[in-house]
Amino acid sequence: MKNQDTRHGEGFVYIFNAQGTDRYKIGISLTPQLRLKGIQTGCAFKVYPVHYARCLDMHLTEKTLHERFTR
Repeated sequence: MKNQDTRHGEGFVYIFNAQGTDRYKIGISLTPQLRLKGIQTGCAFKVYPVHYARCLDMHLTEKTLHERFTR
């Protein structure tokens, strides 16, 4: 299911955290609330949204965040 927004890179960048851990997930989605539900299904820890923001270029923003926060 291609959406016109994805061709232009418009969408959301999110940061999620697994409760009680130092584990974070940085990713992209057109629907971060649904993405959170999907991630929660496969995770033993409660996952919380730390932040999500609408971006004109979600791919570049995600790449920049990964470069900044990769250990």
